[in-house]
Amino acid sequence: MKLELRHLRVVCAIADSGSLSKASALLGLAQPALTAQLHRIEALLGGKLFDRDHKGARPTALGGLVLERARVLLPAFSRLEEDALRLVDDDAPGDRYRVGAVNGPMLGGLVHRLTEAHPGSHVSTQVSWSGDELAGMVAAGRLDYVLVGVCGDAPPPSEHGLTWSVIAIDPVFVLMPEDHPFTLLEEVELGALEDMQWAVTPGDGCFGDCFVAACSRAGFSPRTMY
Repeated sequence: MKLELRHLRVVCAIADSGSLSKASALLGLAQPALTAQLHRIEALLGGKLFDRDHKGARPTALGGLVLERARVLLPAFSRLEEDALRLVDDDAPGDRYRVGAVNGPMLGGLVHRLTEAHPGSHVSTQVSWSGDELAGMVAAGRLDYVLVGVCGDAPPPSEHGLTWSVIAIDPVFVLMPEDHPFTLLEEVELGALEDMQWAVTPGDGCFGDCFVAACSRAGFSPRTMY
């Protein structure tokens, strides 16, 4: 994994908020997911970025260096995005639809339906890992709509006064061998899978933490296979 702009945004959010709990609310992430992200960033950079205690989170010397550079790079990148979008929008004829999304399978379908329903319109997309960042772009007039996903108890970003509507609820599926006895059942309670081993993949989203929390509510901790 290489250092990316999204990592710098996480570091700035923690520093500006003064704690991981406040930063998680600001970013629209569950706190365990944000903590896991911070640990990955620190492992990537080779040292602690924050000293954390009951009073909050304070940048270390390494954290201060990263913050100093991040506060230069992030505004410059935002201006680049704004100028590029403005140039494209000025040159585009017809109606304009600027859609931001946390990347996923629904974005492509949404763009396809928009272009079918409004031939000749210009549809541009802005993808980000952060729903809060995209919501801020709508509030600032840089996007018209934003599509985000949440899981568990994580709410959509609430800092910018946007109106949110649920357009779909994605089910979570369990993949198992076709000869497993549970495949004969119409429905399986999560707690019945207590003795299973699970395949997991790394990522920056909150799904893994929400899944573990759901298992905990069902009375067990999932055992990982790889």
